Amino acid sequence: MNNKIEYHVYFDGIVQSLEFKTPDGKKVTLGVIMPGDYNFGPATEKETIFILLGTLSRIGIQPKTFYPDGELLVFEPGMEIKISCAEPVAYLCLYG
Repeated sequence: MNNKIEYHVYFDGIVQSLEFKTPDGKKVTLGVIMPGDYNFGPATEKETIFILLGTLSRIGIQPKTFYPDGELLVFEPGMEIKISCAEPVAYLCLYG
């Protein structure tokens, strides 16, 4: 098992996450997103985002839908990951 924890910084430090692998090798990130609008580009694999605290919305999707804490947001491969938040958001993301 890989016990390494990787640290990622995006958008000049206002989005940050820690990445680790589960015992079966799946990638997981735990992070914080500060208020703003973000385009991460297309998902290269399925990403399931569990909102732990705060509220996210998807940019460019009508009607506008909000994903508050306790909800999950799924991006399939190829979907653009464009999100927005008006308050800090804590999340857990499962890949694959």
